[in-house]
Amino acid sequence: MLAYTKRSLRTMVAQTPILLAAVDVRSAKANRNVKFYSMKFSKREAFAQSYRRPNNDVQKTMLPRRSYTEKNNELLERLDRILLTEDRFDRSSQFLQFYEELEGSDPKWIQVWRDLILNRIHSRKTGDSKELWNLLIQHSTSSQYIQHQKLWNQIIFTLYFSAHTLEFHNKAETPTLLRALSKLQGSTYVMKVTGGAVNGLVKLGALHEACHLVKHSLQAMKDRDRCHFEASVTGCLISKLMLKKMHIEGYNFLKFLYSVDNCTWTLFLPQPQMFHALFSSAKLVYKSPDIDESFKRSIPKWYIQQFLKTIPFLESLRWSDSGTPLSARNMISLFGAAIQCSVATSNFQLALVCFDQACQWKNHKLVPDENMYVNILSACMGLSDRDLFREYYRQMVFTNFARAAGFGTAVEYCRKSQNLEFLQEVLDDMMAFERSAQPSALSNGRWTLPLQIYNSALLCCANVRAYEVGRQLFDDMTMEGNLVPDSYTIQSLVANYRDLSLSDLFQHLRSVLKENIPLSKHVYTSMLDLCAQRQLVSEAVVIQEAMKSQEVRPDLKTYTALIFIYAIHGEIDRIIDTYRLILSDGLKLDHVLFWDMLDATLRVHGIDVCFALFHEFRKQNFEIPEEMYDAMIQVGLNAKVIERTLDLAYNMECEGIPLNLEKLYALGDACSSPKEAEHWIQVFLLLHQGAPVQNKRSYPKKMYNMAHQLASRFSLENFIPKLSLLASESI
Repeated sequence: MLAYTKRSLRTMVAQTPILLAAVDVRSAKANRNVKFYSMKFSKREAFAQSYRRPNNDVQKTMLPRRSYTEKNNELLERLDRILLTEDRFDRSSQFLQFYEELEGSDPKWIQVWRDLILNRIHSRKTGDSKELWNLLIQHSTSSQYIQHQKLWNQIIFTLYFSAHTLEFHNKAETPTLLRALSKLQGSTYVMKVTGGAVNGLVKLGALHEACHLVKHSLQAMKDRDRCHFEASVTGCLISKLMLKKMHIEGYNFLKFLYSVDNCTWTLFLPQPQMFHALFSSAKLVYKSPDIDESFKRSIPKWYIQQFLKTIPFLESLRWSDSGTPLSARNMISLFGAAIQCSVATSNFQLALVCFDQACQWKNHKLVPDENMYVNILSACMGLSDRDLFREYYRQMVFTNFARAAGFGTAVEYCRKSQNLEFLQEVLDDMMAFERSAQPSALSNGRWTLPLQIYNSALLCCANVRAYEVGRQLFDDMTMEGNLVPDSYTIQSLVANYRDLSLSDLFQHLRSVLKENIPLSKHVYTSMLDLCAQRQLVSEAVVIQEAMKSQEVRPDLKTYTALIFIYAIHGEIDRIIDTYRLILSDGLKLDHVLFWDMLDATLRVHGIDVCFALFHEFRKQNFEIPEEMYDAMIQVGLNAKVIERTLDLAYNMECEGIPLNLEKLYALGDACSSPKEAEHWIQVFLLLHQGAPVQNKRSYPKKMYNMAHQLASRFSLENFIPKLSLLASESI
């Protein structure tokens, strides 16, 4: 193994250029931990021996890098002596000789120049940078055009990437350098050079520096010939900013591009991929809770407006520099993304404008797809424009683009607007679509449209009290046996039989239901809701017994309907028995259960029965949950029983359940007598003692203001010193 390593080292030395031939291998071994500049990371690094691996590439070994760095140090000292020459003519002639020698002797002279400039940045030698740039610009024109462009590309990239890694860069000198280079070579040349540097910075993740370079380049070219970056340069940079979730930075950068006089939107033609990235970013900005509200509205609106301005020039856009022009399919995707962004960010009027522009693009109409129609229908719903909604809906049906999403949006619109006439039109269109559509082999006996749409339509009929329409719809669904209803369908059907008695409803359900569709808990819950609306206790008990006989396990919604019925009739024993069943089934309690129970009790029997029910829960050794305390405090507020409710709230805090401060503030606001105000202040002071709760709570300033207001309003001056002391301690 050792012999193999020695042979490898000898081979590497033999392949090394003549400049390095005099270096001994043993010297390299002795200096294995030598420090050198690594251009990959732009900072000094030292490699330990454990990380050194044999490499046949001579440029990646320790030996040539050490000699290469030593040569750079010599060249750097010589360059510093040239720049310190006082005589201008001698300085220029010496620099020209230095430049020609370097270009002629070293095949990688461009990389040497990059290393020299990087060494100067590390050494903070920037006082004579302006003179160095002038000399380079003056004497580098002797190079070939391609080599000259590569040289300045590397120099500009090094300047800005060092700012990213070392956080050191004199930004004031860069526009001067670019302006001088533009004066000699032209603005187009400078844009090509800086464009390559921008792409390199983006690839390495130096996005802020890439934005600065673009801004400096455009500012340097200001008031000169009209020029602009290639669309791929700025488009890639903006897309990368959006990918890194730098939404505000991308917005400010793009706004700068459109504001520069010599880079107007007529010249700066962004690529379609950039618009897709902007629309996606706008939707994320609109949903983000960390972004200011003003940006949430302005950013999406501005993006869409710039897209609309660029529409007349879309004919010249291409997916790539050498690609084909955009097709109608590409444009449909682009317009669809703009409309979806408009709807998602509540810019409904802009969505209509984008839709109209899509239909008139390139002097011939694009055919919108279903997604565009669904989004435009959502925009009409946002604008509450019924006539426009009907117009676009009928256009969608006429062009045969109406499918599940389109019909579902129309049914939802009918439910919100309570429009029975238009609902009948939508149902007729759905039936016509089902008759014209071919049965699918994968439909498993169902129709083409999903069952959920029909369930929504049945519920919509029940909500608008169009019971006959809902029953006819169900008959059409099951007439030929094509559509197999589920439990939600039956639940919706029950809602359309609210005008029948429960016995007639049972008989009708048994006549329409098949053996493979048993009465589920959803159906039973719907019938219990009917009992609640009609305040039928005996029928509710029968339904509960039927569920037991059918072995249907109720859920929390079913139990809530039962407790609501019992609460209306004040049957506390049955409420307790039902609540015990909920606990035995292990169901998770929610606020709706206790609110329906206590609110129904309050409206029918009064607040005293509510407190009696609460004390019965405690008597049965039930653990009082936070949801029941909140519901009791709310019904106490509604009944304006402040003192008893305050005692209940304090008891809640004593049991370790945090009191809702908004409800405590509402109780103070509802105080209408000195006795109630005094009771509120006493409870508020007790909460500060720390006895009920081990962890001391902090109270907002408005709570102390409320206490001061009550003390001043009802002449309770003896509490003011104590309240002032507590307020000062809390602050």
